[in-house]
Amino acid sequence: MRKKLLVTSLSVLVMTATMAGYSVAQSLEQVDNKKAVAKLETVKENHMATVRQEALKADLHTTPAATTGHASTWLTRVNAHEVNMVTNRHEGTAQKEIAVDGKTYYGSCKGCVDNMIRNSSTRFARDPYTNNLVDKAEAVTFSDSSGRIWYFESNNTQASFLDLASKDTVYGYSEPN
Repeated sequence: MRKKLLVTSLSVLVMTATMAGYSVAQSLEQVDNKKAVAKLETVKENHMATVRQEALKADLHTTPAATTGHASTWLTRVNAHEVNMVTNRHEGTAQKEIAVDGKTYYGSCKGCVDNMIRNSSTRFARDPYTNNLVDKAEAVTFSDSSGRIWYFESNNTQASFLDLASKDTVYGYSEPN
C-alpha cells in the first residue's frame, strides 16, 4: 500500500513539475517576444518619421494617411561593407576593412579601426528577435529608415522579427490592403 501511494505521489509530482515547467517556458517566450516587439516598435516609428519627412520635403499640404505599410518595408537589407560597425550606421559607401581574428569588420575612420581592434564588444550585437549575441562579421545586416543597423543571426530570424507585427502587438500598425 505504501509503495502504491509513493508511486502515485511521485507521478503527481512529475506531472505538476512538467506542467509548471511548460508554463514557465511559455512565460519566458512571451517576455522575449515583448522585448522584440518593443524593438520592432522602434523600427516602425523610424519608418513613419521618414514617411512624414518625405511628405514635408515634397511640400504636401496634407499629411499622408497614417498607415504603416507592410512590416517588410520597415527594414532594408544592406551590404555589410557599407556599414560602420562601430557606430552601427549604414553609411551607403564602402567602409575600411578591419581584420580581427581572421574576420572582416568595417569602419570609417582610424578611431573606428582602433576601437574595433581593441574593444571586442564592438564586434558583437544582439539579434533583436532571439536576443542571442551575433558576431557582426557573420550577421545579416538590415537598416531601418533612420540608418540604424539591425544585426540578425539569419534571414529567418529577421523574417520572424517582422512577423511579430500585428494590430495586437505594434501600436498604430495598420494591416496592408
